[in-house]
Formats: sequence, C-alpha cells, structure tokens
Amino acid sequence: MSSVKKIVLIGNPNSGKTSLFNALTGLNQSVGNYPGVTVDKKTGKFSHDNLDFEIIDLPGVYSIKPKSEDEKVALDFLQQNANEVDTVVYVVDASNLKRSMLLCTQIMDKKCRVIVGLNMLDVAEDNGILIDESKLAEKFEIPFLRLNSRTDKGIDNLKNTLAKKQKEQEFLGFENPEYTSSILKRYEKIAEILATSITKTAKRGSITKLLDKYAMHPVLGYFIFLLILTLMFQSIFSWSAYPTNGLKMDLVH
Repeated sequence: MSSVKKIVLIGNPNSGKTSLFNALTGLNQSVGNYPGVTVDKKTGKFSHDNLDFEIIDLPGVYSIKPKSEDEKVALDFLQQNANEVDTVVYVVDASNLKRSMLLCTQIMDKKCRVIVGLNMLDVAEDNGILIDESKLAEKFEIPFLRLNSRTDKGIDNLKNTLAKKQKEQEFLGFENPEYTSSILKRYEKIAEILATSITKTAKRGSITKLLDKYAMHPVLGYFIFLLILTLMFQSIFSWSAYPTNGLKMDLVH
C-alpha cells in the first residue's frame, strides 16, 4: 500500500460531506473529472502526525444501487479502488441516522474499513435526538466520531483516528447487500441498535419557532399584526413629533 494514506469521503447528499472535505484540506485541493463523464472529481491533501493523506470527496449517494450518474461514479470508484483505499469516512446527518446507516452497512460488507462521522449533531439535538456514539461504536464495531464541519469541531480527533490503522468489520457479511431480503434484515438490525443508542427528548425551543407559534396563530396572529401596524403608525405620526419639535426650538433659538 502507498505511503500516502488514501481516504474516501462518502455519504448521502446534504450530509455536510463537502464542508468536511474543505475543513480537512483547506486550499490544498483540486477539481477534475472522472474518466468518460462530466461528474466533478474533488481531491485534496493534508498532513497529520508525520503522515501524508490524499482525500477524495465522492458524489453524494443514497443507495448501493445507483440511480444517477453521480451515484454510479461514486460506487464504481469505491468498488474498483477498494484495495487501495485505507479508510472510508462515511458522513451522516445525525438527525436522520436510521435512513443514513443502511448505506453505511452496505459499504461495510464491501470489505471497506469505515469510520462514521456524526455531522449536524446540533440539528439532531434541536430535534430532541441525543446520540450515544460510544454505544454505536460498540454495536457496529467501527468508530463513530462527533463532528461539526462548519465550526471544525472534531476535525483533530478525526485526523488522529485516520492516522491509526482501521480494521474491516462486516455487518451481515454473508448477505448480498443489494438483495431486498438483506435490506430488510439490515433495517431491522439497525433499528435494534439505534433503539439502545438514541434517546429522544422534547425538541429545543428557539426564538424564531416561538415567534412563529404566536405570529402564525389563526387568531392571535391578526392581533399581533394589528399591534405591529399600530406601533408603526404611532412611531411615524406621534413619536416623531418629539425630535421634530426639538429641532424647531433649536432653530428658533
């Protein structure tokens, strides 16, 4: 295997994967095309702990069965380069973990060494979803790391983990990951694991949600609207008289 560690980023679209790619590589990145297609190929480099890394940001994927050119390119690359890839970083939207983990388990059964990056944890917690990543790591037998690619939180921990050699870990193993029966078994097993690793609490309130609750109310909303209009007219025609009179008095004197 090359002295340069090859890392692949993969995950569902809009999971924060590209933000993580930017956080890892900074400006040390390039964009090209995969052979024979117009899909962008984004690669970058970084160094950590006296090791050099090449990182490839694959197009977003929903399923092991490609339904678009982008998905086909991503999965073909992973299949054809599995022996050369040191680690697959599977980036998930933590607020949609059940949906996201199906593809992760299918990639695990493709003999890939996988690390899961739990991104968008703030969104999950706002929705009352509390995730115990240590339990997930224990049940899936692969690392689960807390990340926030927008604030660079967890990036150093991810680099430290990438510097260590990861092991292959199968999920179902003997099942073809594309079979319908296999998919049902995966969802069942994933649900069992998540049930012991996730706690659901009341959703966190926010100022905008609180304002929406009252401003969009079918009855209270009209009163709030009239109150705002009244205050606007009051500020224009009544309250403005005070500074106007003050200016007139200054001019007289």
